[in-house]
Amino acid sequence: MIYTHQMSSVFLFITTFLTTLAYSTSTSDTPTRSGTTITIDFDVPRYGGMCVSVDEADTVKFVWDEYHNLHRMPNEESYQQCDFSGATKLADAAPNPTGVSIPRHQGQGISTGVMFFACSKICDSNDHKVRVCVGGSQGENDACLEASECTLDRTHDMRTKTTPTPPMEREYVQGGMLCRPKNSDGYASWTKVDTPQSCQEKCNADGAKCGAWEFEHHTGDDRECELHEKLVISMNETSLT
Repeated sequence: MIYTHQMSSVFLFITTFLTTLAYSTSTSDTPTRSGTTITIDFDVPRYGGMCVSVDEADTVKFVWDEYHNLHRMPNEESYQQCDFSGATKLADAAPNPTGVSIPRHQGQGISTGVMFFACSKICDSNDHKVRVCVGGSQGENDACLEASECTLDRTHDMRTKTTPTPPMEREYVQGGMLCRPKNSDGYASWTKVDTPQSCQEKCNADGAKCGAWEFEHHTGDDRECELHEKLVISMNETSLT
């Protein structure tokens, strides 16, 4: 809609909001985080695979109390088939409460993508393995969240990186030629605002409070922008004008 200097109209726009669903999961036997170290209890996946998503800056540490060994598998195929012919042994079969760390950015260490680990003793019989997915943001889909070998309670998103939430989409509808909010006036106003779009941007910037904006440009009102609280707007009263 084009506004000119000769216009003698006041327009009210009411906001509507689009909501988003939050991602959430429920887990048990969860790995722990201390700073940038993710500690995984390697005894837990002895009865089924575990999938863990971590940040790129993290170090993964495996600890266990039972007589497991630990291998890093070269690829997903060897991991799925429990083929240890090309695997790298990281620890012999023995309790290892002090742990084995996979440091970041050091040779066989963490890199963006997916890493695979397994115990050769019961990989075939018990699916004793761990998939570690590196990178992305918390809740973002990755190869761990999609993995078929990990049940929900054995899928853990340990990432701390978050994706900034975009502003809620605000849709304005024309409410009438005159503004009649229930409190009879706005909570903020300005004059000499260059365009109606600039007035709308002021309402967007205060989205938690602003539910309507009003732009007046006629004798006595020099490009006045007025904001109204969304809890006191009367769409029915406005639509009667």
